[in-house]
Amino acid sequence: MRTFKFVHMTPRVPRPVWDGGVRDGRRAEDNGGVRTPRDRVREDPVMRVALLTAPPADPSAALGHRAVLAALAARGVEVLRSAEPFPEAADGPAPSGPAAGAAGADAAGPDAGDRSGAAGPEALLVLGGTGCAPASVPELTAWGRAARAAQRAARPVVVAGLGLEAGCAGPRARLVGELLGAADLVGLADRTSLAVARRLCPEHPALRIAGDASVLAAPQDHRGPGMPAAGRAADGAGAGRPHLLACFEPHDGPFSPGEAAPALAAVLDALAHRTGGAVTVLGGAPAPAAADEAAAAACGAPAPAAGGPPVPEPARAPDGPAAAPDGAAAGVPLSDRVAARLAEPARPAAPEALAARLAEADWVVTSHPELVRAALAAGTAALPVATSAYADDRMEGVLTSWGLGGHTVPLAALLTPGPAAWDTRDAAQRWATEALARHEAFCSALASAAPAVRAAAGAWWDDAVTALGGAVPEARPDEDPPPRGVAAPVVAELRRRHARPAVPAVRPTVAVLLRTHGEEPALLARTVDDVLAQTFTDWRLLVVADGADRAAVEAVLAERAEALADRTEVLHRRRDAGPWAAANRGLRAADSELVVLHDEADRWHPALLQRAVACLEDPLVADDGVLVRTRAAELDPADGAARETGPGPEPPARGELTLSELVRGGGQAPGVLVHRRAVHDVLGDYDEQLGAAGEWEFRLRFLETFTVGVLDGPVEVVRGRLPAGAAPGAPGRAEREELLVRERHLKQWTAEHGIGLPLHLAREAAEHAGGLHRRLDASEQLLRELLELAREQAVRIERLEAAARDRGLRGLLRRLGRWFRAG
Repeated sequence: MRTFKFVHMTPRVPRPVWDGGVRDGRRAEDNGGVRTPRDRVREDPVMRVALLTAPPADPSAALGHRAVLAALAARGVEVLRSAEPFPEAADGPAPSGPAAGAAGADAAGPDAGDRSGAAGPEALLVLGGTGCAPASVPELTAWGRAARAAQRAARPVVVAGLGLEAGCAGPRARLVGELLGAADLVGLADRTSLAVARRLCPEHPALRIAGDASVLAAPQDHRGPGMPAAGRAADGAGAGRPHLLACFEPHDGPFSPGEAAPALAAVLDALAHRTGGAVTVLGGAPAPAAADEAAAAACGAPAPAAGGPPVPEPARAPDGPAAAPDGAAAGVPLSDRVAARLAEPARPAAPEALAARLAEADWVVTSHPELVRAALAAGTAALPVATSAYADDRMEGVLTSWGLGGHTVPLAALLTPGPAAWDTRDAAQRWATEALARHEAFCSALASAAPAVRAAAGAWWDDAVTALGGAVPEARPDEDPPPRGVAAPVVAELRRRHARPAVPAVRPTVAVLLRTHGEEPALLARTVDDVLAQTFTDWRLLVVADGADRAAVEAVLAERAEALADRTEVLHRRRDAGPWAAANRGLRAADSELVVLHDEADRWHPALLQRAVACLEDPLVADDGVLVRTRAAELDPADGAARETGPGPEPPARGELTLSELVRGGGQAPGVLVHRRAVHDVLGDYDEQLGAAGEWEFRLRFLETFTVGVLDGPVEVVRGRLPAGAAPGAPGRAEREELLVRERHLKQWTAEHGIGLPLHLAREAAEHAGGLHRRLDASEQLLRELLELAREQAVRIERLEAAARDRGLRGLLRRLGRWFRAG
C-alpha cells in the first residue's frame, strides 16, 4: 500500500472568513500546545480520517463506497469508525435515530479501525451519498453538525460526491449551505449539483466536480470494442452469447413498479432480440443478513461468493408472460416484475452477486447512477433509464465526464414517447436498434476517454487528501470533455420533452398560467415545485402576480433557478384586477400549443401534464381539452401542506364532459382543464367581470363548440382551500354570478330566436310545477290521514292486549281454585 507524505505541499494558510467559520491553520506552539493535523502527519505517515456517509442501501451503492475506500487506502488514508468524530467540539447532544445511523460507526465499515482508545481523527470526510435519491434531512443535519464540530476543533473537512437536486430550497437549502460553509474542499456529483452549491455558497473558493473513484478501482486494461466480457465463456447457460445485466433496485420516482415494469421489460426484450443475448436480472431487496453482507462488502470487506440463493421467478401464464396486477403483486420488487414480463426467461441473480455479474456483462440496463458509473469504468455499454429527475442529473453527470452526455432515457419518455415513436414498444425497439449500431463506437469512446477520466479522478482524490491534510490543493481547470456524439438519435428525441432542457424551446408544448397574490410565499413555493416535479418538461411557466410583492415572488423563483432553467416569465400587475384578468394577461403572453391554469391552492400529480398531453396527442382522440379529476383538501398557509377532506366535484365516469351535465352543475367547474390554445381564437378570453363562476362560464362556451374528455387512471389534482372556509368574496356571490351567466345566455338566445319559445317553456314549467305542488299537497293530506288511522289502530291494539292480560290472569286463578277444591 502506498503511503502519503506531505513533503511537497504548501502550509495551510488562513483564508478569509467568508462563512463565519474558523480557519486558523496555526502551528502547535501557537495553538495552546495542541497538535494540528499537519504536525501529526509529520510524525505518522498514515492519515486517520473520520468518514461520514449514508450506509449503502443497495449493492450498486456498495460498489461506489468500496471504490472510495480503495482510493483513500491507496493514498495512505485510514478510515476510522466513530459515531461522534469530534466530541470535544460538539455543539449539542449526540444525534439519535436516523441521523445517528447516517453518521454512525457502521457508515465507515468493518475494515475501518476502531480507534476509540488511540489518537482521534485528523480530518473529516463526508461522502455525500451514492444512492438514487438525495441525502435526507436527518443525514444533512448529522453531517453538518459533525462538520461544524471539526471546524471548531481546527480539523480539515472535505465533502465528496455530494448530489443536490435542482431547485434545492427551504430547510434543505439551509442545511446544505451550513455543510458547505464548514468544508475546506467540496466535490459535487454533477453539474446541476455544482450550480446549486454555487447559488447557496457563492463565495466558496473550492467548489468542484468530484472525481470518479470507480474508474480508479477498475482494471487498467480498459475493455475496447469487440472485446468479450471476462466471464462469458464460464457460464454454461449462456456460453457464447452476449450477457445483458439488468438492475432496477431500489426503485424511486413518481411511477409505481406496475407502471414502470412493462416499459423496462420492453427495452430488455428489444435488446435481447437484437443482440441474441441472455438476460440476467438482479432481484429485489436482499434479506436482512444479506443486506449486512452487502454493506460490509461496500466498506471493503470480502465480497460474498457469487451464486447465492436465486430469486424465485413469478409464475407465467400458459399463453405468454405473466403480468400480475398491482393489487395482486403488492410488495413485489420492480426487478422481479420486469423478469416476469420478459419474452424469454431471465436468469435470476441475488443482488449480492452484482460485482461478479458486472464483470461478465456486455450490456447494462439500469436505473441506478452508481451502476452506470461502474459499467463505464469497466468498459461496458450502458443503457441508463432515469426514473426521476434527480437520477437523470446523476446519470448525465457520469456520462458527461466521459464525453457521453445525452445518453440517458427518462422512464416517462418510454411510457409516453410522443412524436419520437408510436408507443412504448416502438420506442424500445428504436433505442435498442440504434444502440446496437453504435455499440462499437460507444466502446471506442470509452476506451479513448478512460485515461483522461482516470487521470482526473486521481487528481481529484489527490487534492482531497491534500485538503484532508490541512494544505491547500492547487487550482485545476473545471471543464467537461468534448461530446463524442455516439448517443442514439432517438434518445435526443425522447429527452426533448421529458428531461430538463439546456436551452428552452422557442414554442413550448404547454403554457402553465399561475395566478398569485404573493401573500403566502410557502403556497407559491409549493405550487412552483408542483410544476417542477412534472415528468413532462416541455412547458413554460407564466406567473401573473396581481399586486404581489415583487421581491417575494422573485425570491421564490430565484431559489429554483437551476430547475426552472429559463422556462419562466413573471408578469407583474400593480393592482389586483381579478383572477380572470390575470388569466387573460398570461394567456396573451402564452405562445404554446396547450394551456392550463394552475392556482396556488392546487396540488398536481407529477404525471398530470404527461398524461394530458399524451391523451390530446393521441391520433384517435378528437377532443380539444382533457379534464383531470380533483379531490378536496384544506391547505396550511404556513407551509402549503394539503390535508385531504374528501372528493371534489366529480366529472362523469363515462370518459367525457357534456354540456347538459355542466348546465346542471350549479356554477361548479369540476377538475382541471388542459386545452388547446387555439380554442381562444374562437371563444375569446375569460370573462373578467366574473369571479368564482368564471371557469364554469368559460367551459359552457367551450362545450358549445368543442368536446372535452376525462383523463382516466391515478392522475388526480388535490384542490385545496384555506381553513377559513368560504372562497373570497361576499356571501352568495357565486349564486348571483351563476344567475348572471344564465341570464346572459338567455338574452343571447332570445336576441337570435325571439322570446316566444322561452315564454312557452316558462308557462309549461309553471303549469308542471303547479301540478307537482297539487300532487304534493294531496300526498301530504293522504299521509296525514294514514298517520291518524295508524294512531287509532295502535290505541285499539293496546286495549286488546290489556284485556287479554286481565282475562288470562282471572282464568288461571279460577282453575287453581277448582284444583284445590277437588284435592
